[in-house]
Amino acid sequence: MGWFLIGAAFVAWLIYLGRKQSLAEEAPQRSRRPAQERVAPTSQRIASPQQPWQDPRSHPDRRFTDGSDQWERRPVTASMLVGDSGRQPKAPAKWIPSGEGVRVAGVPINSGMFYLGASFAGKSGAENCLVDPTCQVGSVRGDPEGKTLPYWPSYQSISPGARRTYLEWLAGGRNDPSIGIGYVFIFFYGLERRLLIDEARNEAPAMAAEVRRLLALHGENYSFKGYASKFLDVADLMANSDISRPALSPDLRSGYEMPLSVRLHLGRKLGSKLPFDSNDALLWVLSLPDTQLRTPAFRCFEELAELWHVRFASRYPDGLKVNSPRTKIKVEYRAASGGLGGRVDLSDRELAPLPDVAAVSAPIDGLRDLLNACSDELAAYSRLLGKKPEARDTVEAAFLLPKEILTSGAETGAAALKRVDDLFGDHRIAGTKVTRLAQALGMEIPPKGKLGAGLCNQIGALMDKLDVGFEPDRRYG
Repeated sequence: MGWFLIGAAFVAWLIYLGRKQSLAEEAPQRSRRPAQERVAPTSQRIASPQQPWQDPRSHPDRRFTDGSDQWERRPVTASMLVGDSGRQPKAPAKWIPSGEGVRVAGVPINSGMFYLGASFAGKSGAENCLVDPTCQVGSVRGDPEGKTLPYWPSYQSISPGARRTYLEWLAGGRNDPSIGIGYVFIFFYGLERRLLIDEARNEAPAMAAEVRRLLALHGENYSFKGYASKFLDVADLMANSDISRPALSPDLRSGYEMPLSVRLHLGRKLGSKLPFDSNDALLWVLSLPDTQLRTPAFRCFEELAELWHVRFASRYPDGLKVNSPRTKIKVEYRAASGGLGGRVDLSDRELAPLPDVAAVSAPIDGLRDLLNACSDELAAYSRLLGKKPEARDTVEAAFLLPKEILTSGAETGAAALKRVDDLFGDHRIAGTKVTRLAQALGMEIPPKGKLGAGLCNQIGALMDKLDVGFEPDRRYG
């Protein structure tokens, strides 16, 4: 019996040793169990794995360093905890009007015209313009040139240092011409939302004025120029639905479509079955997307327009008759902001449909040939102004202008030559001193009063352009 008890105790001792060894081997495995499998107390449990911020790139509490996607996780705060009521609601966004002062991340901003808040309530879209006060802002400016900004930037996506740059740009009245264009687009997205989603028609003139000011600072950027020009068309239309003729300008062409303001004006002409006058025709050809203006058209636009009127009247004495197309104008806006969903249809909000001149192509080639011919006639005059900008309205420049401009009575070109009429008045034959004639022509008289052959020839050529003959004319002996 004793030996039996001793054997049983020995077996129990062996079982105990085996169990102890098994527990020792399992302990390291339990310590390496993933953190997400551990159960935290209910009061400290954060959102379930299905919620988007479990992904580090979509975590609302991530912290970016300038120029990288690295993130650091901060300690759990009360605003991150999820209780019976879920996440705490975000502050709704509101529009900060011009002149209202606010402070964001310690930066005082008094210029207004942007959205401030964590999210939009009601109508969604275009949150890329929203200045979210919960986003981290760097202590110093970063990336003022906007090199790290994405192609479609948003306040939430840029780095803390870039947010500081954007806030200080707003605080400075948006006057820095060297700021990266991406920051300008973030601000511009807000104006698009305010006009098209909030439909703030009473603010359209102020927003249009701000966009024109920004165009003067950043108009060299082709993308911003195109979107801003279309914004101005829609803003002007929403502020005042009365159709008026746009001003002539060599910069009418923008983007891949004719400006809406031009299409509306010419559409009204087509709907009334009225012929196009010289201004209408020039407006049309200048606004065509495929019109390529030559240097004289930009450098001497006033002279070009004057010569165009003369040549157009000669070719189309009764105006240009254009057949009205069946296609009607569709008033729509192609937004720069991706949050607005591309094109915004405004046709049913504004005015009755009008014929769309963009669908007409028959007389365009002839108008473009006429425009190029006018540019060619001004080529020599343009080259002179390119070398000597101060030569405008001098006799030297007038000598290079087409005769029709000198005798048309307009104000461009040879103001000095027109003073010749004062010497003769209404007389068909009159006498005057050579010195007085030279002074009227703006020419310098040699100290001894003698006129050289070259000067006399120049006077003769200028008088010929004025249809004025004089004696003695050294060119004829």
